[in-house]
Amino acid sequence: MGGYFRSAEALDPRQVTVIHNERLEAAAVVPCQFLRDSGYWYSDGMFRQWTAQLRATVRKWLTDGFRPCTFDQRLLLVLSTLSLTLASCDPPLSPPSAQETDRDGGIADAGPSHPAARTTASISGTVWAPGNSPVLVIEKDPQSFREEAIPVSRALVYLSDERPAPIPEGVYCEPCVEQPKRSTLSDAKGNFRLVNVLPGEYWLVIQKAHFRFERKIKLLPGADVELPEGHTTLPSVHDPANGKWVPTIALAEGNGDRLEALLCKMGMGKLTSDYIVVPSAMASHIDVYNNVGDGNGGYIEGRLTSIAKGTMEDLVSNASLMMKYQLILIPSTLGPTSPLLNEVVRENIRAYVRAGGKLYVTDVSAPWEDAVFPEFIVFPQGRDISTDELIIPGNGPHDRYASKHARAVDPDLAAWLQLQVAPMVSVGPENSPDFWTISNYIDDNDFSVIDSWTLIEDTPVIATGEEPGNQGVRQAKHWVVGDRLPDGSVGPLVVTFEPTGCGRVYYSTHQTSRFRHRGLIAQERVLLYLMLDQSICDSGIPID
Repeated sequence: MGGYFRSAEALDPRQVTVIHNERLEAAAVVPCQFLRDSGYWYSDGMFRQWTAQLRATVRKWLTDGFRPCTFDQRLLLVLSTLSLTLASCDPPLSPPSAQETDRDGGIADAGPSHPAARTTASISGTVWAPGNSPVLVIEKDPQSFREEAIPVSRALVYLSDERPAPIPEGVYCEPCVEQPKRSTLSDAKGNFRLVNVLPGEYWLVIQKAHFRFERKIKLLPGADVELPEGHTTLPSVHDPANGKWVPTIALAEGNGDRLEALLCKMGMGKLTSDYIVVPSAMASHIDVYNNVGDGNGGYIEGRLTSIAKGTMEDLVSNASLMMKYQLILIPSTLGPTSPLLNEVVRENIRAYVRAGGKLYVTDVSAPWEDAVFPEFIVFPQGRDISTDELIIPGNGPHDRYASKHARAVDPDLAAWLQLQVAPMVSVGPENSPDFWTISNYIDDNDFSVIDSWTLIEDTPVIATGEEPGNQGVRQAKHWVVGDRLPDGSVGPLVVTFEPTGCGRVYYSTHQTSRFRHRGLIAQERVLLYLMLDQSICDSGIPID
C-alpha cells in the first residue's frame, strides 16, 4: 500500500490523519483501510494498549513502505510525539478508557482488560543508536529532525532471570555462544518484538557489541508492552551500576577528519551551535592522543590537545596501554609515521588486534594499517608499503576524488541504510563537497561519498595462521563501493578484515567527518554502523 504527504488543509474526512502536535503543517494521511486490515478495530484485548499499538503500526508502515513524492523541511512527519485525529471511518472506533490507555509509553504493570485476554505477555520497541533516538536528535541539535534518528539493526534483545555478567574491561576475545532464550534480533529498522512471555520480573537486555543497556521490568498476564525510546536507546556513557555499557575508546586526533564530532553526535560529547567540539565535555570513556602533524614528521597543537593523554607515539609504544581500549580510532592526519619504522610498535598493533581490539583507520592515515598488515589492502604502485617497503605519510596523497554513485554491497548494511533520512551531500566542482541544506532519503544503491584521498587497487586473498577459529584464508570484506571521479573507475571505499586472532581492522579511502555540519551524512552512518558491528566471536575459546 502506498502513502503520500498532504497538507493539513486538504484532509479527506474518510481517512485517519496523523499530525505532529507542534508542526500542524506536516501531515501524513493513513487510509482507514490500512488500519482495518491491520486489525486495530474493536476486538478483544486490543484497546488496553491501543494508543501505543496504533503508533507502532503507523511507524512501521511508514518506515517499511512509505516514500513521499516530495520532501522538504516544511513537510516532515515526526513519529515519536504524535497527536492522533480520528475522522469518521467505518466502522467507528470507541476511544480507550483512562484505565486502558498506556500512561508512560508502555512501561506499566498492566494486566488484562478483557476476560478472554491471554495469560502470556509480549514486549516490543525500536532499538536506537547512541544519542540518536528521535527525541535525542532534537535535544542535541534543534536544527535537526526526528526523522533523522538512527535505528540499530540486529541488536540482541532478551529477557533474563538474572542480571547478565559484566562486559570485560579492555580488549578481550568473545566466545561464541548460542542466542539466549526469550530473545530476538532487531530488524533493519531497529524494530523487535518478543511474544508469549510468561508473566514475571526480568532483566531486559539490549546489546550490540560492546554497547549494552540493561534494566529490570515487570510483565503482568496479558500485558502488551511497547517500550518507549528512553528504554531502547543504546547508551552514550559508561555507567555499569545503572546498566549502561559502552566501549573504551582511544581517539588519535587528526588534522582533518573530525571523528570527535561523530562521537559527540553519538552523545559522547558536546558540540557548540556551529558544530565545534567542546573538549572539556568529551565522555570519560574516551581518551584523546595527539596525532596532529606539521607534515614534516612533528606534532603540532590540535583541537583537543588540552585534554590529550599524550601523543600517538606514546600510545602505540605501550602495549599494555593499548590493551585498555576496545576501539582505537586513527582518523586521517599528517601526523608522524616514524613510530611505524619500529618493529616493536608494529607488533604492538598486531598483538592488539589479535587479542580482540578494533582498529579504525581512515584516508591518509593508511600507513597505520598498511605498515602493520600490508598484505590485506593493495594501494597503487609507489604508494603501497608491501611493494616499496617505504613508510610514505598518507600513502599519497592522491588528488581528491569523490563518488557520486556509491552503494552499500553488504545486504544487512544496505537494508539498514535504505530510506534513512539524513542531510544530503552532493559532489561539486573539482570533486569538492557541496552540502545541501535539506534532508532526504538515502538510497543505499546510489549515494554520494566525498573526500577520498587514497585509492584501493586490490584486496587479495590471504592465507592466515593456525590459531583456533582462524585457519584458512582471509580477504578484506567490501562494505561500500563506488565510482571514483574523475576517471569513473569503480572500486572499494570501505573495507574491513580480520587478521589472525579475534579483532578487526577497518579502513576507508575517505575522511569521515571533515566538515562541520548538522546531523550524520551517509558515510558517517556507515562508520557508525561498523562501530556497532564490532562483535567477532572466537569458536576456539572454551565456554564455561
